[in-house]
Amino acid sequence: MSCRRRVGAFLSLAIGMACAVESIAVTSASAATLGGISTRILTSVAVNATSGAPTVTVWENFDAINATNIVGTKTDGGAKTWSAPRCSWTVTSNRAVSTRADCPLLVDSGNTSSIAEVALARNGSTAWDAGIVLRSNATATTLLAVEYTSASNGSVELWKYNGSWVSLGRTAGLYPSGVATAPASVTLRVEALAPVAPATTTTVRARLDGTQRLSFTLSAADHAIFAAATQSFVGPYTYFDATTTFDNFHLDIP
Repeated sequence: MSCRRRVGAFLSLAIGMACAVESIAVTSASAATLGGISTRILTSVAVNATSGAPTVTVWENFDAINATNIVGTKTDGGAKTWSAPRCSWTVTSNRAVSTRADCPLLVDSGNTSSIAEVALARNGSTAWDAGIVLRSNATATTLLAVEYTSASNGSVELWKYNGSWVSLGRTAGLYPSGVATAPASVTLRVEALAPVAPATTTTVRARLDGTQRLSFTLSAADHAIFAAATQSFVGPYTYFDATTTFDNFHLDIP
């Protein structure tokens, strides 16, 4: 791959009851004096409903002995196998770290509509570029990448790769006082969901610590490429960054 430029339903029953009160004495009444209460048949109804919550397909905390090779291992949840088409990933202090330049760590979600989330720690660095690859093929030669980077006083960027790198969108200036003021760790969440009518293409959204920082709607041509059934791989990503570490990765399918 070529390098790119870096610049519950409720049922209630009410039964009336009466009592007579005289001075401070309380008298009780029998059913016969209350006008003829009779039994009634009660009906219960069960209603099937879904919660609307996504299905957690993969989760991983990367807890293992230091220097453990992650590639080829199974995820903690979901029984998916990690792959890395062109680099190495190992464990350091119960976090994942890459050891080469343009470096995706992938699992096959089995679906191109997904929500991925991971915790990123910059470990004191003021020059980082890490994030999430989504809608990738197995060899990571066609993919989308959402990157959290130190460029331009902190940025969230969306790139596509399909023979060459193309920038699709960017939010810069997250830390006007300089990247040294950036949090030690952030949670990056990326959504790329199948379109719901009347929409006909995908909108990619990225959030840092719950705040939306980027939203970009793919062109019809790009949607056709990156919504193909083979584009179902997702995972952590670094671009010439061997310092950032990753923890608590999970992948949800709506």
